[in-house]
Amino acid sequence: MNILYLEDNPNDADLVSRYIQSEGHQIALVAKVDEVWNIIPHSDLLIADILIDGERVGVDVVRYLRDQGYQQPMIALTALNSADETNACLEAGFDSVVTKPFTIDRLAGALQQFLR
Repeated sequence: MNILYLEDNPNDADLVSRYIQSEGHQIALVAKVDEVWNIIPHSDLLIADILIDGERVGVDVVRYLRDQGYQQPMIALTALNSADETNACLEAGFDSVVTKPFTIDRLAGALQQFLR
């Protein structure tokens, strides 16, 4: 499976990347939204941090992709761990939300429903 991960925190990017690769999947890491558009057509799943450079662009990206007909699963990673934030992510088009700090087990649980 080809996974695109939008994340501007190098520590989180490294942790998630190592886990995804250990499970035998390919991962493309991007830190900027403008890097998403060329890679997303080749991705089977998107993982997106909500806050990129202090802005809630992860939600905007997902909303845009859904409006364009993108059907692949999308998982939000967010440090904004309120019920309102979770609902906003789901309403924007994310299929699942994992709050930070997260454990690999929590991430694995969210991914498991989509990985093949």
